[in-house]
Amino acid sequence: MNAQEYLNQDVKTNVIGKKRPINKAEMRANVEGFMNERKSNKKQVQKYFHADHVRYAA
Repeated sequence: MNAQEYLNQDVKTNVIGKKRPINKAEMRANVEGFMNERKSNKKQVQKYFHADHVRYAA
């Protein structure tokens, strides 16, 4: 896996899996909110690159 795949898994687990959107606009708002939170959390972003299978990219 690469860092982008870990991010996609995180989005699916924490955004779509926890609160099912009722329409496309709500899903987009949920994903954008999650991504903005992640963007401001540098330690969490670093974790995507420090996974054993991703270290080659760091």
